[in-house]
Amino acid sequence: MSLWWPVPANPSTWFSDFELAESRRYFRPLGRVAALRNLARVSGLVLAWVISINGMDQSSSWVLRWFVGSLLVSAAWWVPATLSDWWFDRKHEPTFGIPALPVKQLVVGSFVSGLATLMATMVGGGLILVTAALVFASRPGWWAVLGVGLGLTTLGVGFVLLRERFSAVGHSLSPLPPGQVEPLVVLGRQLGVDEVSFWLVDSGWLMDSAREAGCNALTMGGFLGSRPKVGLTPELVSASDELRLLVVAHELGHIRFRHIRRSALVGFVGLLLGAFVLSFVLSLEVLWREADEPGDPRSLAGVAGLVWIISAVVGLVLAWFGRAYERQADRLAFRAVAPASALAIVSQLHHGPRANRDPGLISRLLSSHPPVAERLQRAKVVTESVPQPFT
Repeated sequence: MSLWWPVPANPSTWFSDFELAESRRYFRPLGRVAALRNLARVSGLVLAWVISINGMDQSSSWVLRWFVGSLLVSAAWWVPATLSDWWFDRKHEPTFGIPALPVKQLVVGSFVSGLATLMATMVGGGLILVTAALVFASRPGWWAVLGVGLGLTTLGVGFVLLRERFSAVGHSLSPLPPGQVEPLVVLGRQLGVDEVSFWLVDSGWLMDSAREAGCNALTMGGFLGSRPKVGLTPELVSASDELRLLVVAHELGHIRFRHIRRSALVGFVGLLLGAFVLSFVLSLEVLWREADEPGDPRSLAGVAGLVWIISAVVGLVLAWFGRAYERQADRLAFRAVAPASALAIVSQLHHGPRANRDPGLISRLLSSHPPVAERLQRAKVVTESVPQPFT
C-alpha cells in the first residue's frame, strides 16, 4: 500500500450507527464554528482594510501606520480564534464530560496568543511591505523573491524554536514512574532510535482544540539538532503494555524517519514558492490602487489576506505530506510491536466522542492524520499478512 495515497475505507464498516452519530454530535458543531471563524476573519480583514484606508492619513509616519495596520490585522485574526476556542472549552467540552480549563489558564493563554499574533504580524508584515516597494521598483528582481522567502523562513524557524523553548507542554513534563522507562528505551534501540528521552506530560496543560485526551503521546524537539523527547499522557502510562508500546513506537517512527526535519524542508520549499507568487502579486499596481505608494502600511490587510491564501495552499501540501508520514510511522509500529494483534490494539484508541470517525472531505484534506477508518484498514492488512499458528 502506498504511503502517499489513502486506502479505500468506509467508516460504516468499522463503527456502528450509534458510534458514528456520537462522533458527528461532537465534531459537526466544531466544523460549523471553524467555518464561522474563517468567515469572521475574512470580514475582519475587509474591515481592517476599510479602516486603514479611510481612517489613517498618508501624512502620518510610516511606523505609526505600520503599527496600527498590524494591530488591526492581528485583531481580525486573533479575536475570532479566541472566541471560538473559549466556546470550545467552556461550552462544548463540558457537555461530553470533559472539564473546562481554569479561567486563569485561558486568560494567560489567550494573552500570549494575542501577543504572538501581533508580533508575527508586525515582523512579517513589515518585512513584506518593505520588500514590496523594492519589488515594485525592480518589477521584480530575483533577489527580492529570495529576500521574501528567506525572511519569512527565518521568521518561521524563529517561532518554531520559541514554541519549543517556551511551550506549556514542554514545561509540563515530569519523569515517568519507575519501571516505565526501560521498556521504552529497549524499544527505541530495536527501532534504531537511541537519542531520545521519555517523559510524562500533563494533558491538562494542552490548551483548547490542541488538547490531546486519552491514550496518546507526542514528539517534541528533534529540530535543528535538539534532542527529541516523547511525552506520554497519564492515560497512556496506565494503559496495557501492548497499547503503550504501539503508541510510543509510532512516535519513534517519526524520529527514525526524520519527519520533523522533512516537514521543515517541505515547508521551506513551500515558502520559497509562495514568496515567488507573493512577489509577483506585490508588483501589480492593482494591490496598491487605494494606497498612495507600494508598501503603504495602510494596505497591510490586503497583503495579509494574500498571505493567508498562499499559506492555505501550502498548508494543503504540508497536510498531504503529514498524512504520508503518519502512515509510515503506523506501518513501522504495527510491524514492530504487535503485527498479529495490531487491529485489536488500534481499535482501543478510537473509542469515545473525541474520535472523529467520519470526517468530511474538507477535514480529510486539511488534517495531518489519515481518517480513523483508513488507519484501521491498514492495521487489518498488517494483521492478516502475519502467518497464524496452527490450532
